[in-house]
Amino acid sequence: MDGIEWPDARAVVALPENHRRAVGAVLRHLERRLTGLLLEGTANVPSGELGRLRELGEAAQGVSPKANIRSLLAALRVLADDIEPQRLKGYGPLDEEQQGTLRQLAAAMRELLDRVEPVE
Repeated sequence: MDGIEWPDARAVVALPENHRRAVGAVLRHLERRLTGLLLEGTANVPSGELGRLRELGEAAQGVSPKANIRSLLAALRVLADDIEPQRLKGYGPLDEEQQGTLRQLAAAMRELLDRVEPVE
């Protein structure tokens, strides 16, 4: 199997700053999650692809650490939104109590993220 065709790091750096921060947060999150799966022994990750993810993530993160953290928190808020009942309809039906549980869980996650403060 051939390697994945990633964009050149220069193309990532050329993205507008807000887009670059958002992309960097997603790349960092993906790299960390895949590294965790690899370390747990629960998944095999194609050789060299984690390094490429890290390289592109670092290229995208060429802005202030505080801005990077804000972008990561925004990406994590999207994950919290993704567990709202209306977003999980494709997984099957939920009763009212189950929907309430998901709403409460998503709200608690967002509240936690709102309380995270970047270290100066």
